[in-house]
Amino acid sequence: MKNNMTIRKIFLIFLIPAAVAAGMFFVFLSGAEIKNHVTADETEQPVQEILSGQIIKAELNPDYLYPALLFAESVEIKQYGLIKGAIVTHHDLAIRMTAENLYRISRNQKVDRLILISPNHSDIGLSQAIGSLAEYDTIFGRLSQDESILEDLRSAGLLSYDYENIKNEHGINYIVPLIKYYFPEAKVAALSLSSKHDLKQDLKLSNALSKYLDEANTVLIASIDFSHYLSTSSANQNDSKTLEAIKALDFDFLSTFNNDFFDSPAALSTLMSSLDLAKATNDIILGHANSSDFVGHELNSSTGYFSILFSK
Repeated sequence: MKNNMTIRKIFLIFLIPAAVAAGMFFVFLSGAEIKNHVTADETEQPVQEILSGQIIKAELNPDYLYPALLFAESVEIKQYGLIKGAIVTHHDLAIRMTAENLYRISRNQKVDRLILISPNHSDIGLSQAIGSLAEYDTIFGRLSQDESILEDLRSAGLLSYDYENIKNEHGINYIVPLIKYYFPEAKVAALSLSSKHDLKQDLKLSNALSKYLDEANTVLIASIDFSHYLSTSSANQNDSKTLEAIKALDFDFLSTFNNDFFDSPAALSTLMSSLDLAKATNDIILGHANSSDFVGHELNSSTGYFSILFSK
């Protein structure tokens, strides 16, 4: 009897750990199968479905927005050739220049989609060019993204979807309410380019974007502020040099300079290269200004602005 008891104890000592180990192994296998199953399902889903439902709140201070709309509608309208590109400011202080720019485009031609290129002010992102499929929620309603353009660019390795790092980009968020207001039926494809987006990448992106400009109702917009942190007089001097480079299509200049001249060499280089490929570089200078013009006195640290259209 005693021997039987001893044998049972020995049996249980070995059996219980073995059972626990077997159970853990089964859980591990089951977990692996579940994990693999979920991953497979996700990879089979289109990216559009995975990212559906994302919203970006795009707000512009009403104290700047409504006076800008009134100012724009007071300007004398002229007819231009087919407009394919524009440079606008994203500084709320000077946003009336952007309102005028977009208002003129809306009165000049029908626009179904706008490609908007902005700096990545935080310089943080999954790649040097980021975008998102999120809709923009503006005071004038929801602005949808053109998923076909964004998917083409993502598939070609020219941008990454990065909702978290693009959702607060004011270079986009201050412009899209105006796009929704002036082009209520249009879609936008919004991109944000970091300071690390070099000339080689600019040219690859331009080659892709220029093909969309062959379509009559597509316009490419670069959201750029010019000379930063300089006195008004120094800023104006630098802005004059930049304008010469824009007119001359000097891509080496446009792709390499810093905040003393403009806040996004990548956006400006990509815009001008795309327009060059689309043969749409006839420039219409709507205006140049400095932040000192809006506050009424000279500044030691100022910002420069251009409002320019480009036509075929």
